[in-house]
Amino acid sequence: MFGALSGIAPSQIAQFTFGMYKGVFAESFVLQELRALSARRPIVGWSTPGAEVEFVIEDESGVTPIEVKSSHKFASRSLASFERRFKPARSVLLSANPGNRKDSRRELPVYLAALAAAI
Repeated sequence: MFGALSGIAPSQIAQFTFGMYKGVFAESFVLQELRALSARRPIVGWSTPGAEVEFVIEDESGVTPIEVKSSHKFASRSLASFERRFKPARSVLLSANPGNRKDSRRELPVYLAALAAAI
């Protein structure tokens, strides 16, 4: 819906070439996916000066921070800061990159956001 309302062509969305809307678009999509999984589950964010993790969800197995990056090239300093401070059993980084696993961190493409809560 956000893409249609903003006039972004579907081809631009698929190629992540839609300019200043990238971050807002990606975060909105992820929130919709997480909300669709559980309308009652609290979804919060976490921030400190210089660091922000867009979503933090909690279930019976603990807390999962989910950071959203809207491009292929990035540094995930905010997620690393959260991991050092709170030592979650798992964390998720969503981006335009294909999936990867690094210790307790799972990296997934944004379109698999629904899996972030299931990991």
